[in-house]
Amino acid sequence: MNTVRRTAFIGSSGCPAEHPGTTGYIQPNRGLVVLKGFFEGQEQPDKTSQPFFIYPADGHLLTLGCVYSDWYNAELGATVRTFSIITTDANKRMAEIHNKKKRMPLVILPGQRAQWLADMDRAGIEAMMKPLPDGYLADHKVSRDLYKTKVKTNIPEILLPIADVPTALF
Repeated sequence: MNTVRRTAFIGSSGCPAEHPGTTGYIQPNRGLVVLKGFFEGQEQPDKTSQPFFIYPADGHLLTLGCVYSDWYNAELGATVRTFSIITTDANKRMAEIHNKKKRMPLVILPGQRAQWLADMDRAGIEAMMKPLPDGYLADHKVSRDLYKTKVKTNIPEILLPIADVPTALF
Protein backbone atom coordinates (compact mmCIF):
# COMPACT_ATOMS: atom_id res chain seq x y z
CA MET A 1 0.00 0.00 0.00
CA ASN A 2 1.33 3.43 -0.91
CA THR A 3 1.20 6.26 1.58
CA VAL A 4 1.86 9.96 1.15
CA ARG A 5 3.71 12.11 3.64
CA ARG A 6 4.80 15.75 3.60
CA THR A 7 8.37 16.02 4.73
CA ALA A 8 9.61 19.59 4.44
CA PHE A 9 9.29 23.09 3.17
CA ILE A 10 12.03 24.02 0.72
CA GLY A 11 13.44 27.49 1.36
CA SER A 12 13.48 30.32 -1.11
CA SER A 13 17.19 31.06 -1.35
CA GLY A 14 18.17 30.23 -4.91
CA CYS A 15 16.65 27.61 -7.17
CA PRO A 16 15.32 24.41 -5.61
CA ALA A 17 17.57 22.57 -8.06
CA GLU A 18 20.41 23.57 -5.71
CA HIS A 19 18.68 22.54 -2.47
CA PRO A 20 20.04 19.27 -1.04
CA GLY A 21 16.52 17.94 -0.48
CA THR A 22 15.52 18.39 -4.12
CA THR A 23 18.68 17.65 -6.08
CA GLY A 24 17.67 15.45 -8.99
CA TYR A 25 13.94 15.85 -8.27
CA ILE A 26 12.97 19.39 -9.28
CA GLN A 27 12.98 18.80 -13.02
CA PRO A 28 11.25 15.42 -13.31
CA ASN A 29 9.27 15.43 -10.07
CA ARG A 30 7.34 18.69 -9.80
CA GLY A 31 3.80 18.42 -8.56
CA LEU A 32 0.86 20.44 -7.32
CA VAL A 33 -0.78 20.37 -3.90
CA VAL A 34 -4.42 21.47 -4.09
CA LEU A 35 -5.97 23.01 -0.98
CA LYS A 36 -8.55 25.45 0.31
CA GLY A 37 -5.96 27.49 2.18
CA PHE A 38 -3.14 27.21 4.69
CA PHE A 39 -2.21 28.42 8.16
CA GLU A 40 0.71 30.67 8.93
CA GLY A 41 1.86 32.05 12.27
CA GLN A 42 2.73 35.68 12.93
CA GLU A 43 5.27 36.24 15.68
CA GLN A 44 3.91 38.64 18.29
CA PRO A 45 5.97 41.06 20.44
CA ASP A 46 5.70 38.63 23.38
CA LYS A 47 7.19 35.86 21.15
CA THR A 48 3.89 33.96 20.94
CA SER A 49 2.43 33.17 17.53
CA GLN A 50 -0.92 34.33 16.17
CA PRO A 51 -2.20 31.93 13.49
CA PHE A 52 -3.76 33.23 10.29
CA PHE A 53 -5.79 31.32 7.73
CA ILE A 54 -4.70 32.31 4.21
CA TYR A 55 -6.81 31.50 1.15
CA PRO A 56 -7.56 32.73 -2.39
CA ALA A 57 -9.56 35.98 -2.27
CA ASP A 58 -11.85 34.67 -5.04
CA GLY A 59 -12.81 31.59 -2.97
CA HIS A 60 -11.39 29.08 -5.48
CA LEU A 61 -8.91 26.36 -4.65
CA LEU A 62 -5.21 27.11 -4.24
CA THR A 63 -2.40 25.13 -5.83
CA LEU A 64 1.10 25.08 -4.36
CA GLY A 65 4.22 23.95 -6.18
CA CYS A 66 6.02 20.95 -4.74
CA VAL A 67 8.61 18.32 -5.48
CA TYR A 68 8.02 14.67 -4.68
CA SER A 69 9.87 11.39 -4.48
CA ASP A 70 9.16 7.74 -3.77
CA TRP A 71 11.28 5.63 -1.49
CA TYR A 72 10.98 2.14 -0.12
CA ASN A 73 10.50 1.94 3.63
CA ALA A 74 11.73 -1.51 4.63
CA GLU A 75 10.15 -1.24 8.10
CA LEU A 76 6.70 -0.71 6.56
CA GLY A 77 7.39 -2.95 3.61
CA ALA A 78 5.90 -0.27 1.39
CA THR A 79 6.76 2.48 -1.01
CA VAL A 80 6.25 5.88 0.58
CA ARG A 81 5.63 8.99 -1.51
CA THR A 82 6.94 12.14 0.14
CA PHE A 83 6.65 15.70 -1.01
CA SER A 84 8.00 19.09 -0.06
CA ILE A 85 6.25 22.41 -0.59
CA ILE A 86 8.49 24.93 -2.33
CA THR A 87 8.63 28.39 -0.82
CA THR A 88 9.56 31.72 -2.34
CA ASP A 89 10.11 35.23 -1.06
CA ALA A 90 7.03 36.71 0.60
CA ASN A 91 4.94 39.41 -1.02
CA LYS A 92 4.18 42.49 1.12
CA ARG A 93 1.18 41.02 2.97
CA MET A 94 2.76 37.61 3.58
CA ALA A 95 5.91 39.34 4.91
CA GLU A 96 3.67 41.06 7.49
CA ILE A 97 2.18 37.70 8.53
CA HIS A 98 5.22 35.45 8.20
CA ASN A 99 7.23 38.25 9.76
CA LYS A 100 10.21 36.22 10.93
CA LYS A 101 11.29 34.23 7.86
CA LYS A 102 9.42 36.39 5.29
CA ARG A 103 8.59 33.58 2.89
CA MET A 104 5.46 32.07 1.41
CA PRO A 105 4.53 28.87 -0.41
CA LEU A 106 5.04 28.94 -4.16
CA VAL A 107 1.50 29.48 -5.45
CA ILE A 108 0.94 28.23 -8.98
CA LEU A 109 -1.87 30.22 -10.61
CA PRO A 110 -4.59 28.31 -12.52
CA GLY A 111 -3.23 29.40 -15.91
CA GLN A 112 0.29 28.20 -14.96
CA ARG A 113 -0.51 24.70 -13.69
CA ALA A 114 0.16 22.88 -16.97
CA GLN A 115 3.38 24.85 -17.45
CA TRP A 116 4.60 23.92 -13.93
CA LEU A 117 4.02 20.22 -14.66
CA ALA A 118 5.56 20.31 -18.15
CA ASP A 119 9.18 19.47 -18.97
CA MET A 120 11.11 22.65 -18.19
CA ASP A 121 14.74 23.68 -17.81
CA ARG A 122 16.18 25.41 -14.78
CA ALA A 123 15.63 28.91 -16.20
CA GLY A 124 11.94 28.14 -16.74
CA ILE A 125 11.56 26.86 -13.19
CA GLU A 126 13.32 29.91 -11.73
CA ALA A 127 11.09 32.22 -13.79
CA MET A 128 8.00 30.74 -12.12
CA MET A 129 9.38 31.08 -8.58
CA LYS A 130 8.00 34.51 -7.84
CA PRO A 131 5.78 35.71 -5.02
CA LEU A 132 2.16 36.41 -5.82
CA PRO A 133 1.01 39.96 -6.33
CA ASP A 134 -0.65 41.44 -3.25
CA GLY A 135 -4.42 41.03 -3.30
CA TYR A 136 -4.59 37.49 -4.73
CA LEU A 137 -4.78 35.98 -1.24
CA ALA A 138 -7.06 36.95 1.63
CA ASP A 139 -6.44 36.19 5.30
CA HIS A 140 -7.85 36.42 8.78
CA LYS A 141 -6.72 35.59 12.30
CA VAL A 142 -7.93 32.28 13.72
CA SER A 143 -8.02 30.84 17.22
CA ARG A 144 -4.72 30.04 18.91
CA ASP A 145 -6.38 26.74 19.78
CA LEU A 146 -4.95 25.66 16.43
CA TYR A 147 -1.65 25.12 18.24
CA LYS A 148 -3.05 23.12 21.15
CA THR A 149 -2.44 19.38 20.97
CA LYS A 150 -5.32 18.44 23.26
CA VAL A 151 -7.91 20.48 21.36
CA LYS A 152 -9.79 19.03 18.41
CA THR A 153 -8.72 21.27 15.50
CA ASN A 154 -9.75 19.17 12.53
CA ILE A 155 -13.15 20.86 12.46
CA PRO A 156 -14.58 23.55 10.14
CA GLU A 157 -14.86 26.05 13.00
CA ILE A 158 -11.06 26.31 13.22
CA LEU A 159 -11.20 28.33 9.97
CA LEU A 160 -13.49 31.00 11.43
CA PRO A 161 -12.12 34.48 12.10
CA ILE A 162 -11.40 34.96 15.80
CA ALA A 163 -14.34 37.33 16.34
CA ASP A 164 -16.71 34.68 14.91
CA VAL A 165 -15.43 31.69 16.92
CA PRO A 166 -18.02 30.51 19.48
CA THR A 167 -16.10 29.87 22.69
CA ALA A 168 -18.30 26.86 23.57
CA LEU A 169 -16.77 24.85 20.71
CA PHE A 170 -13.36 24.76 22.30
